[in-house]
Amino acid sequence: MTFSATSECPVALLLFNLGGPETLADVEPFLLNLFSDREIIELPGGTWLQPFFAWLIAKKRGPPVRENYRKIGEGSPQLRLTRAQGRAVEERLNARGGHFRSFISMRYWKPSTEEALEAIDAADIARIVTLTMDPHYSCATTGSSESELQRVLAMPRWKGRFKVSGVAAYPDDPAYLDALADTVRKGLEGFPVDVRDRVLLLFSAHGLRKKFIDRGDPYVEHRPATRDGIFARLNARNRHLRGGDAVSR
Repeated sequence: MTFSATSECPVALLLFNLGGPETLADVEPFLLNLFSDREIIELPGGTWLQPFFAWLIAKKRGPPVRENYRKIGEGSPQLRLTRAQGRAVEERLNARGGHFRSFISMRYWKPSTEEALEAIDAADIARIVTLTMDPHYSCATTGSSESELQRVLAMPRWKGRFKVSGVAAYPDDPAYLDALADTVRKGLEGFPVDVRDRVLLLFSAHGLRKKFIDRGDPYVEHRPATRDGIFARLNARNRHLRGGDAVSR
């Protein structure tokens, strides 16, 4: 991933992420946003009834989801972590002579895509580079964020305001694979030397509807590229399992 920016022409680094409820009161509104997106799930009744069924699901799932968030600190840490990642990438790029400022676009919570563009506009920046926090591309994750960005950019206020490019996936990026392999090595070091080669590694991934794959969604191809890249770096004989069902109907 190589970008350039001079001090006269700063670049907005726009981080795409899913978002999450920051407080327990945010849980149901967050779920409503999530299940209203037909890129994620196509609920019965078509576009017109999607919001109604999304509201029913949010009401039903709200209490148990709130309880889960209560157990991990009464809210999602995603915004805090994404901000830290944005600052780290910004600092790394600027240390190499760039002029970048990081901003965040949460698909189903705040700051929203429109709020992110407001902030970029206020900073008088005209060029945007999007960077997804999902290394493996799917229409249900990065694709949905890209669609939302295009929807907002088509508004009269933003037409022609920004020049946009981006990084949509990096499942086999060497730096990404090096970081993951290093994390696995540190985990294996917690086991006695004589059993490390017999430790079972579990790779887990979210499910994806089969019809998305039939349309050409590359998610199921990106995951093994990452797995194989990790094993190549480990040079280990560990067995591995894939957790979860990669395809759902």
